Amino acid sequence: MKSPREPSPGPEGPEPTELTDVFTSHTAPLPPPPGTFEAVRDRARSRRRGRAMWAGALVAGCVAAACVAITTNGGGDPEPATVAVSPASDSARPASPPPSSAPATTPDGTPDAGSGKPSGPADSKSAKPSEQSATPDRDSTFAGGPPVCRTEELTITLGRTDGAAGSLYRQLRVRNDADKPCTLYGFPGVSLVDSAGHQLGKPADRAGSQAAGRVVMKPNQREQVTLRSLTAAVQTTPGCHRAKAAGFRVYPPGERASAVIHAKGLEACTSTKVTTLTVTSFGVH
Repeated sequence: MKSPREPSPGPEGPEPTELTDVFTSHTAPLPPPPGTFEAVRDRARSRRRGRAMWAGALVAGCVAAACVAITTNGGGDPEPATVAVSPASDSARPASPPPSSAPATTPDGTPDAGSGKPSGPADSKSAKPSEQSATPDRDSTFAGGPPVCRTEELTITLGRTDGAAGSLYRQLRVRNDADKPCTLYGFPGVSLVDSAGHQLGKPADRAGSQAAGRVVMKPNQREQVTLRSLTAAVQTTPGCHRAKAAGFRVYPPGERASAVIHAKGLEACTSTKVTTLTVTSFGVH
């Protein structure tokens, strides 16, 4: 039974209220702010460009790494094959062998501009033999073996260069261009020269021990030694008197004729008291 105070609903149901209108009315979705879709497209485009740039940088880095690897490996050049033979008895060696390093004075003759061929014979003073050298004379032969390789029969070039701890290590390569085998035994003579072919500073010192045997080079065969440039000594040694060098003068073991190999970015000490170069023996790898 209803209270007399409660209003009875009419025939059409309860009267509508504001809350009823909120829940029963149909509402249209709000439109997005102007420029929303354009902003989304711009952000997506920026992300695509960023991914493309990163992918391009990754590809470029891989290509650069591959190029560095090829350069470091010297372009895939094979190591020279050598034949080591025990040296002959002392009776087959000359009594007064030539120097193991470049003479203190520049030999006569104009250097060939980087061809690696002989630049001319040395004068009698610069070709004076060194009593401490074990390198055979240019006209001598080992008993029953091929003759010593002559400068005019060799092509001399610079190979791969590596740097480490204030030094540059270069491969000094020789190739037998003759149609017959020849012999290399001992250390080459190496010195830095200026553009006129004049020697700069002290010739290369010997590095390491001499090979126990001679190296017999067949026609078109190559052999190499390691030439070390002490760049830190050039830059820091007092009294060095730095100067630009144009290349290296190289005397094959036992030879009095030299070859000049030109190279860029070389510095030398004009002082003959500062060691800036060392060279290893043929037959030692």
